[in-house]
Amino acid sequence: MLHIAFSKPLDLDKIRQDAAADRAPGHVLLDLDQRTPTTFHLPTPGLAPTAADTLRAKIFPTATLWAHARKILRQTSPSDTIYATGEDIGIPLATLARKLTPPRRPRISMFVHNLNRPRAKAALRLFRPLPAIHNFFTNADPQLAFLRTALALPKGRTILLPEQTDTHFFRPALSPQSSALSPLLVSVGLEQRDYKTLAAATCDLPVQVKISAYSKDARTLRDSLPDPLPPNMTRQFYDWSALRDLYHQAAVIIVPLFENPYCAGLTAYLEAAACRKPVIITRTTGLASRLSPGAAVTVPPQHPIALREAIQQLLSDPARAAQLATNAHTLVHQFHTPANFLDTLLPHLAEPDPQVLEKGEGYV
Repeated sequence: MLHIAFSKPLDLDKIRQDAAADRAPGHVLLDLDQRTPTTFHLPTPGLAPTAADTLRAKIFPTATLWAHARKILRQTSPSDTIYATGEDIGIPLATLARKLTPPRRPRISMFVHNLNRPRAKAALRLFRPLPAIHNFFTNADPQLAFLRTALALPKGRTILLPEQTDTHFFRPALSPQSSALSPLLVSVGLEQRDYKTLAAATCDLPVQVKISAYSKDARTLRDSLPDPLPPNMTRQFYDWSALRDLYHQAAVIIVPLFENPYCAGLTAYLEAAACRKPVIITRTTGLASRLSPGAAVTVPPQHPIALREAIQQLLSDPARAAQLATNAHTLVHQFHTPANFLDTLLPHLAEPDPQVLEKGEGYV
């Protein structure tokens, strides 16, 4: 049996219903149960952490995820495979599973978002979870390099997954759409977003800038957004259908990012590409190898002049913008669909267990 360990609460039934009604994208992992028997594990309210959970959480939070991991292990058997959707739940699972002798452990696979950071590295040193993890997945080359070099993990246990987007939901408009007033630039998301550079690049251009970004974290908003917003820039929450409409109305999609070693911004790029829209995106370390030439315009981080020039060039050259959009749309459908993701993931979850997993503890 395959078990999926989520680290955040999700309403899976609503996700399925909204996707079926074309109100929202589906979740790629929900498609797994169409291919293999699957059980989904979500954090539940009222799950009480132990004193040990609270202590461990001082190194690697949160205490409730340690309690969640313990509950998952009680509900699985040695013949099961657990796929952890991130290191936030994967490290607790593997740490607790190490207390079991290998024949009694379920097989654990873990997706890595950003393992090369202080708290995660401290957890690796202190808890030493690696021997209980069968294999590791990531979508970022810097994370793959960290797994193979700093952690000394063999290539057979480290897999690069293609990022994906729901290409049924994110699709081109049936007929051309445009803003009635002036060219519309659209930007989406908050993770590692640098809207201050976007504002500096566009504040005196004859364009509208609409941002779809929401967070309860005041620090994230303060770090990402200019205060105040320029007169030509607005920010609000858009539901999924409204967001797709916003993509359709845009002349150009902008993904402005701070430098980072993982794939922040890639989801927004793929959504825009699936809607056949031209994209300007910051060329970060995490994204450098994920952006194909001819499928996006890239600019250096925190460089408003380069961003401004890229915007002006695309707005003045509709043919080039259209070609970029077409190239990106083709790329998404060739390599970044939900089927591409699952076709890469599933064979590694089903492969036989190796005889020894004690290798791969090179990080100290």
